[in-house]
Amino acid sequence: MRTADREAFFYYPDTAFLFLDQHLITLNAWPTDTFSGDFAELDDYRIGKVRNARISPPFDQALAKHTFDVEKHNSVEGLVKSLLRGRLDMIATDSRQALLVAAQDGQPNGLKLIEPALGQVPVYLAFSKQQVDQEFVLKFDKQLKQLLEQDALAKLEAKYLQ
Repeated sequence: MRTADREAFFYYPDTAFLFLDQHLITLNAWPTDTFSGDFAELDDYRIGKVRNARISPPFDQALAKHTFDVEKHNSVEGLVKSLLRGRLDMIATDSRQALLVAAQDGQPNGLKLIEPALGQVPVYLAFSKQQVDQEFVLKFDKQLKQLLEQDALAKLEAKYLQ
């Protein structure tokens, strides 16, 4: 995650490598596939999220106000497995990672993404200021933009994550 504290040690390109699509995710048998946006509705459910992970400003603010509670996990893998095993009713995390974990667990169709997405979190590649200079990062950013414009990331995802 790109933060002011980390920028003291790392250079970041201007272009995000990818965006994490943060969703509420349930088991496929869940009766609905939409969320109204009223976080008070979540108070009746067992919800999990990864410890210290940001989901979206509205979700994080509602959580800070104790509008609902969450069970915190150390990893997306543990979070998804708790959902798949019935220990949680829903989770809030990146949909790409959750679907991959479910597939690796032998349940590729076991999860349902609740729409709309709660938000997107940009992911940047970081470069140590001790190992590269800013000129390198500018060149990298230019090449990264070209790759993304050519759908290189989508092609990799299609090959390895589908």
